Amino acid sequence: MISFGILELMMIAVIGVVFIPPHKLPELMRGLGRLLAQLKQYQHELRRMMNHFEAWQDHCQSEARSTEAAVRLELERTAREMAPADSTPLDQAVEDDVGDMDDADQTHSGADNIDASSP
Repeated sequence: MISFGILELMMIAVIGVVFIPPHKLPELMRGLGRLLAQLKQYQHELRRMMNHFEAWQDHCQSEARSTEAAVRLELERTAREMAPADSTPLDQAVEDDVGDMDDADQTHSGADNIDASSP
């Protein structure tokens, strides 16, 4: 918040006495006091709203994580139910397919080397 030192307050007072008639100073100071009180109230309300927003955001993120976990578990359960009893799990099947592709690449690259070395 705004902080005034003694020098700033004295400068404001001197300017006020020079440019503002003395009978208007009390009215001006009351208005200034009301303005500062209103600004403090707005600051307090803004902080309260920001805290409320942060709490709401944390709650939404927590709900999203728990919903994601529940959906993931449900998908895994459904995948297990739908998989035939005699088949391998999905991860194993993917690993087998990747292994087969690696074997095919090695066989193919070995054939290329043989062709390249022969005259």
